Amino acid sequence: MAASVSVDWAQAPATTSAPAASAPQATGALSSRGLGAIRLGMSAREVRTAFRSPLKVQESGPDGCLTLASSTGDISFVLQDDKLRLIQVEAPGVATRSGLAVGMALERVKQALGSELVIGPNFYDDSTTEAIVWEADHGHGVRFTARAGRVTAITAGDQALEWVEGCGV
Repeated sequence: MAASVSVDWAQAPATTSAPAASAPQATGALSSRGLGAIRLGMSAREVRTAFRSPLKVQESGPDGCLTLASSTGDISFVLQDDKLRLIQVEAPGVATRSGLAVGMALERVKQALGSELVIGPNFYDDSTTEAIVWEADHGHGVRFTARAGRVTAITAGDQALEWVEGCGV
């Protein structure tokens, strides 16, 4: 498997809605290592600067966890101890160059990524499917979350992709 799982942003297929207003402008590719200029491991200040659109604090906890979100809440950045661990995109209409997008059938993701996907139910909700593709060293990956057979979120991250209830849990 390649050193980084690449999921490049492109215009969505005509069958999906238009790109969300908070979709990053000219930020480049979402991969297992980041979103364009935003890289896993960055501080909150670096993420805010690189995103180039306002970010609000969505959640902050005493455990060193901080979640920053786009103004519409469909792109979020989860940091632990001021280190970016996860990037989650729920923006409808945002697609990858390979055609993978929020809103598409999970079956299409399975066809595109094949046996590299690790597929299972959500920890709390059997009606939600989690499909993760990991880099060879299992250090970074991309998770596709789906309900009723449709992708509802795409998340890039390190081992934090396996968290169940937030930072470190």
